[in-house]
Amino acid sequence: MSQFWVGVNDGALPPDVPTLFVEDSGTAVPAANTLNVIGGEISQPNVNGIETIGSGNTISINLTNRVSGDITTTNNTPTTIFIFGLGSTPAVFSFSGEVTAFDITDQAGASYGVTYGVKTNGIAATEIGFQVTSNFEDQALISAGVIVTVSGNNLVFQVQGLNGKTIDWDALFTYRFVT
Repeated sequence: MSQFWVGVNDGALPPDVPTLFVEDSGTAVPAANTLNVIGGEISQPNVNGIETIGSGNTISINLTNRVSGDITTTNNTPTTIFIFGLGSTPAVFSFSGEVTAFDITDQAGASYGVTYGVKTNGIAATEIGFQVTSNFEDQALISAGVIVTVSGNNLVFQVQGLNGKTIDWDALFTYRFVT
């Protein structure tokens, strides 16, 4: 029978346990040897696409530069899935992402890949060219779609369902920007 034992007299000590964790913003300090680590996503811009925030005994790790939304449509009226404010600083934004649709009525599906460019002078947004969309649709959703437009200083992401069809939509976009 073997046993593992480290005696006090042989000079080996247990490893040091960190007492604080310095983050991009703030510092987390374990409480009663407990450190909470949580994750999420935020639309706040960050050049690296990720940020860490320490507060109390919690570290938050967030994927940044992301916008997402979900909605259900029952008609063909363009419906906003989310609005992204472009801010008060002149900048150019590039968005890319996916919108997924499930037609509950017909058990049909669709997937849309979207790339979009927009610039702002800090007061009003202007489209750069036109959106590029890759459409993958079951026949029942051939007339549905995704619409990206500007309104004031906002980028507006919309979906267009179909009359008499209940369609669940989910969208996730990432963006890059320069000022």
